[in-house]
Amino acid sequence: MTLFYSKKINQNSVSTYKLLIDDIQSGNELSRWNRLVSRFERNQSIFIARADNFEISEEANILFRPSLKKYDRNILCSEILRFLFKDILILTWKSFKLRKNLIHIHTFLINDYLYYSSIFRNTKALFLIQDRNLGRTNALKNYLFKKFGGIATSCVQKNILQHNAFGLFYDIDIFFSYGEKTAEDILDLGGRIECVYPVGSFAMESSLKLEKDASMEKSSKVEKIDILYIGINAITSNKTNWDGYYESIRWLSKISKIADFNRILIKHHPSWSYDKKEAEIIKDTNIEYYDKDADSYLIASRSNLIVTYGSSMGYELMGYGAKVIFLDPNNSNQFINNFVHDDKNVIYEYERFESLALNPNKPINAGDAIKPSDYCLQNDDISLAIYEKLLSLS
Repeated sequence: MTLFYSKKINQNSVSTYKLLIDDIQSGNELSRWNRLVSRFERNQSIFIARADNFEISEEANILFRPSLKKYDRNILCSEILRFLFKDILILTWKSFKLRKNLIHIHTFLINDYLYYSSIFRNTKALFLIQDRNLGRTNALKNYLFKKFGGIATSCVQKNILQHNAFGLFYDIDIFFSYGEKTAEDILDLGGRIECVYPVGSFAMESSLKLEKDASMEKSSKVEKIDILYIGINAITSNKTNWDGYYESIRWLSKISKIADFNRILIKHHPSWSYDKKEAEIIKDTNIEYYDKDADSYLIASRSNLIVTYGSSMGYELMGYGAKVIFLDPNNSNQFINNFVHDDKNVIYEYERFESLALNPNKPINAGDAIKPSDYCLQNDDISLAIYEKLLSLS
């Protein structure tokens, strides 16, 4: 089937760019890159997307390249021959010896090779950047990008490292991290990163939080919030044990019933899908869901206390001076990095959570002061910082 959808590509038809932005999955994501693209000039930048099921602006220079389709027929045929007459014999022997299906694993490597070779052979760039970091950096992609003339691959931090998930291993040349310590666990777990370069939150660059005058005017119209809980998409993965997350929601439910709070909100990411289990826990309480599409940074500025189980926004907001605490009811929260534990900014018992909620001005820990830049740098022009770092390599 892949051979049927392949095509013969003219080797002399090569497009060259300064910046290639990989793995775009929605129209909203395109706008996130506007500032960086304008630095490189639009005609010198190209987006790569696997699907074309979203709207794009006429200005966007985008190459739609679905998986298993439009592979270079010459590369595909040579790989099929090699697989049939060489690889499959070795893999079959090794699979029986190790009692593991290495052929299945090998098909993923072959597909990555075909996919990225077919793109990079005719769509070349000096720099590659992406913001999908959980399980989406790729040693083979990095090799092929540079084989066809690229200088460096890079990734913008978008998530907290989850210690028990598929995205444990990173392979990238430059990692543009939130803060000075947010990449430490990645390196401790064996990730290959040539350079960690803290720049701040790329997502916050285009938010109202950084448009200071507009934010101050709009935030004054938002009613004060006693507790803001920043949720996560617990229903998106059935491979993760979410017991601790739902227990933290029960803590929120419990405290709403015993204390006289005017407003307790749960704010989810715009991509969040309705969570029936979560909704059942907060039923018959005064806890409200806040509009998931509203600006999270804006309502955070009106909150007395911000809590989360594992949202990266916790890091982002701490970098801007907000008081955020991380909850770990079962002492098994895989979203909390080691430096957060070292800062004693993790709550394990409900009683301590209740004490902090009732006394929001009370220090979270009695030890050394928390350094905001460890979590996230304050930076009004992250795109400029990324642009200058990449340009310094050319």
